[in-house]
Amino acid sequence: MKSSAFHVSLVFGLVLLNMLKQITNGVYWMTDYHERLTKFLLDKNDYLSSAQAKIWVELLWEDFEATYAKAGRPYQGIEMTERVVKQWIQQYGEKLHEFVAQNPKYKDYFLLDKNTLH
Repeated sequence: MKSSAFHVSLVFGLVLLNMLKQITNGVYWMTDYHERLTKFLLDKNDYLSSAQAKIWVELLWEDFEATYAKAGRPYQGIEMTERVVKQWIQQYGEKLHEFVAQNPKYKDYFLLDKNTLH
């Protein structure tokens, strides 16, 4: 479990850097895939706001693609990534908010919009 928490922490940092890069270039947008996954996550977890669910989708998406690439495997396309992220949300989505409680390093980032649910 500690290994997976470290892995999520590492991916979170990479995704955050990528999101900041996109925002500073004025090119921040969500694909239809990300929007569908965000809605799916919101259906699984009532503790997350819409913005927090989007962050988690980005984290999980980047985690899968980075891990797959590091393993030296050829890119299988957006549909494959969506399928894997959807499986992860199906398995862990209802508990994702608990990760933040156990990792105060990221707490402020996820609580920026604590008064806005869905």
